[in-house]
Amino acid sequence: NSGKDASCLLISIAQHATENYKSEHADKVNSLRKTVRDYTEKTHPNTASMNDYSLFSDGKFMNHLVNEVNDTILNQERKLTFCIATADFGGQPAWRKVGNGPRMAIIFDKAGHYEAVIPKEIGATGHAPSQPPR
Repeated sequence: NSGKDASCLLISIAQHATENYKSEHADKVNSLRKTVRDYTEKTHPNTASMNDYSLFSDGKFMNHLVNEVNDTILNQERKLTFCIATADFGGQPAWRKVGNGPRMAIIFDKAGHYEAVIPKEIGATGHAPSQPPR
């Protein structure tokens, strides 16, 4: 994804939620941006909105965001658990798990940019072989 407007985490989440990896899902990303703004105003009322910065995938905010996606975008059977893949300070693989849905989705945290990780067979078409694009 392009990461336009520091939205790479939100784009990756929307791509996994819809199973459409060719789109950057501007409408869903804008809705998630509103979630970010509302969360910031509620939890950090005296600070600038998190919308003004790149987002991070750790902490309470990510839990809130995944719950919002699972509750508003997806139905019960499609809910997601996100596995965030990155490296620790020693360069060793590190994983964080967020959410409790029955489907697993991996997001690669490149320390400044996020990408949805998809199986090779999805790469050419942009959507799962058994699923039409959504």
